[in-house]
Amino acid sequence: MNNQQTQQRQPPKIDMDVPLTTVGTDIPEGTYPGTFTGFGEAKYLDSGFKPGEVQLRMPAEVAIRLKDGSCEPVDGLVGPPDGGKMNRKSNLGKLLKVLANGDPKLWDKERDALAAGAKLSDFKGRPCMVAIKLGGKNKDFPTIGGYMAPVDGLKYPTAEECAKLGSDVPF
Repeated sequence: MNNQQTQQRQPPKIDMDVPLTTVGTDIPEGTYPGTFTGFGEAKYLDSGFKPGEVQLRMPAEVAIRLKDGSCEPVDGLVGPPDGGKMNRKSNLGKLLKVLANGDPKLWDKERDALAAGAKLSDFKGRPCMVAIKLGGKNKDFPTIGGYMAPVDGLKYPTAEECAKLGSDVPF
């Protein structure tokens, strides 16, 4: 990163005298209905498989509905497409296939690949089931362990509920 990029990305000043409140919810392991809200910024992170190496990862963000009816944001890391190319067997490929859920505008069943012209932004706002696990370096922190096709009859987070969580899902 050059000096100009470093200057543009300075962290915000933190007011140390602002009263604090606790936010968030304990999310137990389980399967939850979710709405895909988009991808976060890609970053280089230490590889969990090859010590001393880094991998480019980006968070796949999903709003989930908890058993009490409230909604919470969760994410799981996926590798971003490399110059617009995505391996269908990658975590990103598996996620997009689940989100497409048979929509021929997004997934070509004959080729078992993305449909021609599909973009990452086309998947925003799509429903899916999310398996939450507690893991990673912080064993108490909920992360996405897997994605599954949506199940009929469940209530998925709406655009309004996603907006309250800070997402701009366009429904």
